[in-house]
Amino acid sequence: MSSIEKFSTSREQAKKTFEQELDLTHQENQEVRDENRIEKIKLVFQESLEVFYNPEISLWEGAITVMRKRSDKRTETIDALVCVDMNEDGPDLAGIDEEGEPTASATMLWKEIADAKKMDSAKVKPQ
Repeated sequence: MSSIEKFSTSREQAKKTFEQELDLTHQENQEVRDENRIEKIKLVFQESLEVFYNPEISLWEGAITVMRKRSDKRTETIDALVCVDMNEDGPDLAGIDEEGEPTASATMLWKEIADAKKMDSAKVKPQ
């Protein structure tokens, strides 16, 4: 193998190594961003959960809007939810019916949730 061929092979290996390291860095950055996003939205769910457990407060006071990432890469917005439980996998969410009572609940995984916020007061059912 000539020195030019050795140099070319060595350069190709260096390029592959660099690309692999770049991919790992990108993945690590995405994981950090995901962790930060989850920590931020956990606060929204925690506030909603506190309202759920306080019978003196209307569930509408804890109503949240959740933006969920769908498998087709689109985002779905769901209003009038209340957090009824939280664990390491994600929050258990229930809808709020016309009488202000919780409907059946379902778990949404943290990785599915793009964002969550207190429901816009203009959309909250009047008391």
